[in-house]
Amino acid sequence: MLNSFDERKAFPARLTLLRVFSIAIFPALILLSAGLASGQRTSGQLTGTVLDPAGAAVVGATVTAIQTGTNAQREATTNEDGIFTITDLPIGVYRVSVKGTGFKESVSPNVTVNVASVTRQDFNLEIGAVGEVVTIQSSDVQVETQTGTVGEIVSGEQVRELPLNGRSFVQLTQLQPGVAAANNFDSKSKGLFGGVDFSVNGNSAQSNLFLTDGANNNDTGSNRTILLFPSIEAIAEFKSLRNSYGPEYGQAAGAIVSIVTRGGTNNFHGGLFYFGRNDALNATDYFSNLNGTGKNSLRRHDFGFWLGGPIVKDRLFFFYSQEWNKEIRGQSRFGSVPTLLERQGNFSQPRFSSTGARCSPDPIQNASHPGFATQIIPQANLSAAGLALVKLLPLPNVANPVGCNNWAQSANSPIDFREENIRIDYNITSKNKLFGRYTQDHWTNATPILTGNLWGDDAFPTIESSWAQPSRQAAVKLTTQLGSNSVNEVQFSYSANRIIVEPGAGADLNAEINAAIPGYFPDSDKVNGANRPHALFWGGIAPFYSSSGSDLWTQAPFRNSLDIYSIRDDFSKVSGNHVFKMGGLFDKAAKDEDSGPQNESIHFFGPASCCGAGGGNHSGNWGNGMLQDLLTDNTFFGFDETNTMPVGQNRYNNLEFYFGDTWKAKKNLTLELGVRYSLL
Repeated sequence: MLNSFDERKAFPARLTLLRVFSIAIFPALILLSAGLASGQRTSGQLTGTVLDPAGAAVVGATVTAIQTGTNAQREATTNEDGIFTITDLPIGVYRVSVKGTGFKESVSPNVTVNVASVTRQDFNLEIGAVGEVVTIQSSDVQVETQTGTVGEIVSGEQVRELPLNGRSFVQLTQLQPGVAAANNFDSKSKGLFGGVDFSVNGNSAQSNLFLTDGANNNDTGSNRTILLFPSIEAIAEFKSLRNSYGPEYGQAAGAIVSIVTRGGTNNFHGGLFYFGRNDALNATDYFSNLNGTGKNSLRRHDFGFWLGGPIVKDRLFFFYSQEWNKEIRGQSRFGSVPTLLERQGNFSQPRFSSTGARCSPDPIQNASHPGFATQIIPQANLSAAGLALVKLLPLPNVANPVGCNNWAQSANSPIDFREENIRIDYNITSKNKLFGRYTQDHWTNATPILTGNLWGDDAFPTIESSWAQPSRQAAVKLTTQLGSNSVNEVQFSYSANRIIVEPGAGADLNAEINAAIPGYFPDSDKVNGANRPHALFWGGIAPFYSSSGSDLWTQAPFRNSLDIYSIRDDFSKVSGNHVFKMGGLFDKAAKDEDSGPQNESIHFFGPASCCGAGGGNHSGNWGNGMLQDLLTDNTFFGFDETNTMPVGQNRYNNLEFYFGDTWKAKKNLTLELGVRYSLL
C-alpha cells in the first residue's frame, strides 16, 4: 500500500523495499515469543507537521496531547523534518499543543482520534514569547491521506441517534461501499435469530471478523453470527476496515469490524431509555383472516440505563450499562391433521376439501390388512406405539376449513434479551494504563418458539423446546509507554457462548413415545438416557402437514459450548520518519457440541418397501397410507439408529506474528510495508 501523488514512480520502490523487508523480517519473527499476540488494535494515531512562518520545519518542538475527558497525557518531539507521531492513543477528543523555543504556543483544542485511524493535525507556529498562545480550529471531518486502509468510522452518536429496527449496530455495517447482505442477514434480531451474513468486496459472508475492544466476537462455529451484541448505549464508535488494512490485522479475508466501548470520564454522565412497539395499529394479514387465527401479536419493549464517571479524578473511571429487550411475537400456523375417528383407526369417513381433493389417507388396499373390508382397524390390532405417535399431531380445531387445513393456531412467542456491561479504566501512572471490561448477555426463546428460525423442532406445537443462548466476554489490557517514542500493549481476552435447548411443551408425551418405542440400543448407552428426543419421522406422516413443515422431530435436550482464550502483544516505535509496529497473537479455542437427535434417536423413513404388501400388515399405500400403518400392529418400517450420540470436541490453536513499517519517504510519499505469518 502507498500514498503518493506520483504512483507510477513510487511503485518500483515499494516492490524493492517489500522484498528486502520480507527477507529481513522473517527470521526475526521466528525468534518472537509464542506468548505474543494479535494486533487487533483498538486505538488511534495522531501525526502532523510543525512549520515556522517561512514554511521551514521546526525541529525539537514539544507536542502534548491531553485527552479532554480524563486528562491523560502523551508527548512527542518533532524530528528533523518537523514531523511528530503519537501512536496507540485511546480514542476520544484531545487538546493538542505545540511549544517551541522562540515561538508562541499553538493549541488545537478539539482533535478527534478514532479507532484504527490516523488523525493528522498540522501546526504553523508564529514567532513570539513562550507565554503567548495561538488557538487553531481542527475539522472533525478529514480526508484520509495518511494510510491506504479503506474503511469508515461510525460514531457513537450516529449509532445511538439513527433509527435502528431492533436497536442493533449491525444494521449500520450495510451503509458502506462493497457490502452486500445475504438473504438470511438479520440486523434487527439478536441471539440465535441474529445473523451477520454479509459479503464485503465479493468475499464470503463468513470471512468477516468482529472485534469488541480487541476481543474476538465471532461465533467460530458458523462464523455467521457474533457472540455478543453490544448495547448501542455502550458503543463509543466502530470502524469497518474493508480493504488494504495493515499487518496487525489478521484472521479475515473480508471486513474487520472493530468496536470500541465507552469509558468513564471526569464528569458523571448517565441516562435512561425506553423504546416501544405495539401491534395495536397493525392490520390482520390475509392468511390469518383465511384461517381464522386472528391478528398476530407484535409487542416489543427495549429499556435500560447507563452511567459513567470518575471513581478517582484523573486516575480511575467506570462505565456501566444494562439493557433489556422484551418481545412477544405472534406467529400463525395452520395445516392438515387427522380427524378424531382417524386417530382411533377409523378411516371409513374420509375427509374432502371444498374442491373435492381428498384430505384423508388413501383407503387401505391390502386385502389382508386388518380392517380392509370396513376401513376400520380393529381394536385388537391397534398399535400402542402408533397411538402414542399420532398424538404428535394436534386435534382439528377449524370446523369449515378452506382446503384441507382443519387446524390453525396463533401462538405468542416470547423473545427476551438482557445484557450487562461494566468497563474500568485506570491510569496507574502517567506511563501505565490498565483497561478492563466484562460483558454478558442472555437471549431466550421459550415455548412456544418462533418456528422457522431454529433447527430441530416439530412442525406442530405438541412437543416443543425452549432455547437459550447466554454469552460472555472479558478483556484486560495494559498499555505501557516506553520512553517518548515507544508504546507496548498486552491484552488478554476471553469470549464464550452456550446454546442450551431444554424440553418445553410435551415432555410427558415425549416420555410416552420413548417408552412405547424403546429403540434397538439400550437407553443406558444414550447421552440423555430415557430423556432422549422421540423417534424422528422424516417427511412426517403423509398426507398430513403443517405450514411450518412436515418433519416430526425435536432437538431437546441439546448442548453447545464455545470458549476462546486470546493473548496478544502490540509494540510500536517512532524512529525518524518510520513508525515500526510488531506483535503477535495466540488463540486457544474449544467447541463442544452434541450431535443431536440425528445420532441419538430412532429414524423412521416410512413403511418398509423391501417386503411388499405381503410383509406384515402393510396397508398397500406407499404414499398416503402411513397413518394406517403406524396404527396397526405388525407393520414393518425402515429405520436406523446409532448406539449413542457423539459429542463433537473441536480444539484449535492460532499462532500469528506480524511486523510493519510506515515510512514517510517523502513529503508526498508514504510506504506501508508489512508481513504477517499465521500458523493455524
